[in-house]
Amino acid sequence: MTRKPNDHVTPPPPVRRWPRLVLLLLIFVCGGVVGAVSGSAWMRNHMIAMMRNPEQVPDRIMPQIRSKLALSEDQTKKVDEIVRRRHALMESLRAETYPRQMAEFEAMQAEVAEILTLEQRSNWSALCDSVEQRYLPVRPVGPPPADVLFYRFDANNDGALSEDEVPPGMWQRLSLADNDSDGQVTRLEYLNTLP
Repeated sequence: MTRKPNDHVTPPPPVRRWPRLVLLLLIFVCGGVVGAVSGSAWMRNHMIAMMRNPEQVPDRIMPQIRSKLALSEDQTKKVDEIVRRRHALMESLRAETYPRQMAEFEAMQAEVAEILTLEQRSNWSALCDSVEQRYLPVRPVGPPPADVLFYRFDANNDGALSEDEVPPGMWQRLSLADNDSDGQVTRLEYLNTLP
């Protein structure tokens, strides 16, 4: 069959590229959302694990500090001592403020509950429990480390703590470690009372 000059050849329909682009963009956005959600969940779980095991924090971060700063052996020892001491102080501050934070949270919970119906109170209580578990600081565990206690409160640097050097509430607990009843608690006496 031969073509005649007036025969028209119908061109193929144009290829639509926009559906492919939209699909690729949709896949990219979904991947970003999944990555962001996964990353934030990992970070949250990692932070909670560190808060629940504060004694592990210096051991976890020191290799990163050493690697990123290319520390020498001497620098590593000095930085490690600083990180451990300062981290212990931060933990003692957290232990001091935790009861106040929880008292405020519980006061808010009680005030709101007063204006709710019985059914609403049940839902409010469940919501508060969820918020406490997910977002509030983790309760500090155990007594403060000896390094923290003596660094912070041993005002005269004699290696012992006395009643006039620590807060009254703390002395009541601390005095239980005063084995020789001399009115002072030495580092060794304190360490011997720890579990």
